[in-house]
Amino acid sequence: MKYSILRIILAALVVLGASCGRRQSDKDGEAEIPAVSFSLTEKSADLSSLDISFLTLEQTDKSVVGDIGAIETCDSTFILSDSSNYVLLEFNRNGKFIRQIGTRGNGPGEYIDVTSFFFDKTKNIVGVYDEQQSKLLLYDYTTARLKEELEFPDIVTGGCIPSGDSLIWYNQGYEGENSDRYFLVSDYKGKISNSFVEKKFKSGYMTGVAYPFYRLDGKIYGYTPYDMTVYSLTSTEAVPAFRIEIDGMSTPSVEELNKLSDNGQSSGLFNALSTSGFISFFRVLETESVLSLTAIANKEKFSGLYDKNTGNSVFMKNELLAGRLGLGKSFQVTPFSMDGCILAVIEPMAVREAIEEGMDIHPALAGVINDLPEDSNPIIAKIRFKLN
Repeated sequence: MKYSILRIILAALVVLGASCGRRQSDKDGEAEIPAVSFSLTEKSADLSSLDISFLTLEQTDKSVVGDIGAIETCDSTFILSDSSNYVLLEFNRNGKFIRQIGTRGNGPGEYIDVTSFFFDKTKNIVGVYDEQQSKLLLYDYTTARLKEELEFPDIVTGGCIPSGDSLIWYNQGYEGENSDRYFLVSDYKGKISNSFVEKKFKSGYMTGVAYPFYRLDGKIYGYTPYDMTVYSLTSTEAVPAFRIEIDGMSTPSVEELNKLSDNGQSSGLFNALSTSGFISFFRVLETESVLSLTAIANKEKFSGLYDKNTGNSVFMKNELLAGRLGLGKSFQVTPFSMDGCILAVIEPMAVREAIEEGMDIHPALAGVINDLPEDSNPIIAKIRFKLN
């Protein structure tokens, strides 16, 4: 049964979805979980409600950005991890470079790899977990000086988010004592105190999910690779908040995953899943006004946005949406937000190629490209729906 967005709000349920409908499940005695449905948007969809601005990152000898891994917004700045150069860089909200936090190396206070990092506002610290050296580095956010270096148990992780005096980890490990749950809870010393959401399928295949967390209204939400359920997370429990469904697409069942991977033993799972017709990757992010959804099936990327205030929505192939928005051939939606906007990464070289091919480019983006050097940092697009 279809429900309007206002009725869902009044019912205090999750407000999400394109062609949004709420369905409930009580299968096998499970608690009812709201379901949010997406359908492919027609090419003629009205995208006039989308508002896009562009943030360029100042490029200096100390702020050359290769690939943006994660972004954490602070009070008046933001910190990003460069997943190709393995450093943390801080910029102000206008993109001006401020400083590097920590240094790369294997000495005291240094990290080899920024496996995961987080900003804890209440403690005024930036935490860096280095999986290669099994240590957690805590830096004072104000001074960027090292406060503490802690030996840490090995956690194969795709992200970490602070919750009070605890850290909640997305656990990608498939061997060892703590490998049977997707979410682990530890203190700042690395002592595991809790774990949630059973891994019903395990293999050596890393799904590519990175930082499957977001905050909204003071709460933490997270999701797992093969089940499109979004959980409300605390240090003591994981409660299903809603489930995402995409018309004509689905994630594989445990039985199907075992078949594709020879019961988890085959190293060919990645290729098998990528061409199986099932969703091989998805990413969710919600702000106060917008839900972002990215999904990949049969090696094709789809992107969706939904405005919870006006009901405007779009969900289509990434390449088509990029062209409709004047972003070139593609863009990479991130699992991070800033100033109420969904963030996406655009490669300047790809935009220049699109211009050479005669594609229509967003006027503001075209102006930005003209002012950038040939080999420049990635551009961050800030996407929101206009609120009428």
